[in-house]
Amino acid sequence: MAQTLPQSLLTALKHRGEPAFWVERLAILPSLSADAKPLRDVTFKLGLNIIWSCPGSDSPDGNQSGKTEQREKGAGHAAGKTSLCRALRYALGENEFGNEFMKNRLQNSKRLFTSYIAAEVWIGETKWTVARPINKIKADHAYQSATIEQALTGKLPAQSYKYDFLPALNQATTGRLKVTALDQNRAITWNHLLEALSRDQEAHLAALHLWRSAAANSDPLKTSDSDRCLIMRCLFGLADGGESSLLSQREELTDENRQSERNISASRHNKSRDMAKLGIVAIQEISDLGPQELFLSSVRKDAQKNINSERETLNASILKLGIEILTEARDQAASQYNRLTSRFAERWEHYNDEKLQLASYRREHRDSPEPLDKCAFIKALAKHGGKKGVCSVPYWMAENNCDLFKQCGVPDLTNKDDLDLENATIEGQFRWNIGNLRQELKAELHNLRAAKNPLTQIENELREARTRKSELETKIRNLPDQLTDSERAARNLLEAMEEIETSQKSITTNKTAIKDLDEELEVIRKRSKWRQIVISDIFNRIIKFIINKDLKGTLTFTNIENNATLELETGGELDSAAFRALRCLAYDYAALLSSYLDSEHCCHPRFLIHDSPRESDLEPGIYRDIFHFISQVESHHPNSFQAIITTTEPPPTESQKPPHLRLELASTPKEKRFYCEDL
Repeated sequence: MAQTLPQSLLTALKHRGEPAFWVERLAILPSLSADAKPLRDVTFKLGLNIIWSCPGSDSPDGNQSGKTEQREKGAGHAAGKTSLCRALRYALGENEFGNEFMKNRLQNSKRLFTSYIAAEVWIGETKWTVARPINKIKADHAYQSATIEQALTGKLPAQSYKYDFLPALNQATTGRLKVTALDQNRAITWNHLLEALSRDQEAHLAALHLWRSAAANSDPLKTSDSDRCLIMRCLFGLADGGESSLLSQREELTDENRQSERNISASRHNKSRDMAKLGIVAIQEISDLGPQELFLSSVRKDAQKNINSERETLNASILKLGIEILTEARDQAASQYNRLTSRFAERWEHYNDEKLQLASYRREHRDSPEPLDKCAFIKALAKHGGKKGVCSVPYWMAENNCDLFKQCGVPDLTNKDDLDLENATIEGQFRWNIGNLRQELKAELHNLRAAKNPLTQIENELREARTRKSELETKIRNLPDQLTDSERAARNLLEAMEEIETSQKSITTNKTAIKDLDEELEVIRKRSKWRQIVISDIFNRIIKFIINKDLKGTLTFTNIENNATLELETGGELDSAAFRALRCLAYDYAALLSSYLDSEHCCHPRFLIHDSPRESDLEPGIYRDIFHFISQVESHHPNSFQAIITTTEPPPTESQKPPHLRLELASTPKEKRFYCEDL
């Protein structure tokens, strides 16, 4: 594999120029006081800058880095490589300095919560010092023509980070572009370029224009695929002033077609729904329905016919309920029940009268018991004999002055042979009547309950029938609404079909317009055909230098996209995670090197950050040749670009020390981490 760049490529890359900007220093300051000592201080240079988190090993023999010191397993991970890249991006204008996990950890650290991310940035011939707080409640700071130490003295006038530094950086980078807007309402800003120049590590170099990942929480700008393709064509120096307007029109037409497709989908759903309501089986075009007024009239007639038929059915159902028959049966059962109730009430009143008369008689004759005849005496004796405290001695064995005799109203028995056995005492007669009435009441109550059950059943049936009748009558009253619903469904069907036809025509018209725009774009692209061929050749030479002479790389620029392919010269495209990562790296460096072709199209700011590209499954040998390639470009074109790469995989031996190695990190001890703290 060649270790030097081909002379033909070096000859093509003749325009050196200066980078639009570059970062000379990055520091973590505990505060902005004059005596603040940086917690972390990293210096950078023009050319290749390596941030290395050396991997751990089980034994000195396993230490591939060639270092003499022994490290624990895993020491190369969670050391702060991505944190350093995010800090650089934050200093250069990105909104966030880390993902949610890192933000929470930094803001929960007593020491780091009050700290600042500071950087010295050269924009052209002017050095800027900027400081942005971890705690975003505090203000950003910017100082022109000053180092970090000079800025901390407080003697220099402070300038606005937002209104002085960022506009200067924006002018230095986007000012080189031939196209300065994505469309009429969106200018291309420095933050658009920053996304293209510093991919998220979480994006894993998976696609040419996949610069940001949701997992990184980097707050990306809202851009479409065509927007990002245009940005890269701007950096390649291929964009034309008219291209932006054409792409904007194309994007608008594409969006209209997407909306039309959504309208068609919704209208087809409504069409199916309304056809089902109207009982229409199949229909393709609105013309199949005939004249609209005639169609609506036909729908109304059919709906009225259906309403009349349904009204007759509902009325028949009401008749079947037999409410009149049930009402008559209920009245008869109620009449019988009322007669029984009246008779029971009469006997109940008689029964209560007897009880009241008995009670009254007892009050009046409490001290003068009524004489008893022989039969009444025997009955009274039988009633009282079993009660507690009452004697049960037969009267012929008792004396005339027996208390029991007196209680029964028998003063003497001198004429006991003349007693009338059929007569009883007055109280006994009351008791006899009451007992008979009680038996009659029981019989009447039984009859009353027997009459209640069928009455209840008939009343329940009548209630259910009336409820059902009410429901049916409600349906009858609502039948005219069906006419309105049918007419509404018919009109909705017409509207849905009109929307489908209108959207389809719009899509057809827009596709024709898009085709015309593509032809105009093709004319514009052909103006830079030579440059496209040269850039594709640069891409191909990068691929051949890094991986294989027999591998061919092709970079194409179509009407709406940029595409890169890797294939064997003998035929067959290659695609895997490793080849996709290699394709992205070669794509980024081809864009950087395109700015060396001529001064007129020097659009790339010549600044790149790649965070741990080896983690995208690149083979170690391929990975090391990426460093060889960048160092070769640096040796032939010194001080003309800045490339910052973080890595866990050991770089080539000659790059494991300064000037290429700028910082060595490790996860242990904590002082070797980027933020010098266990987070």
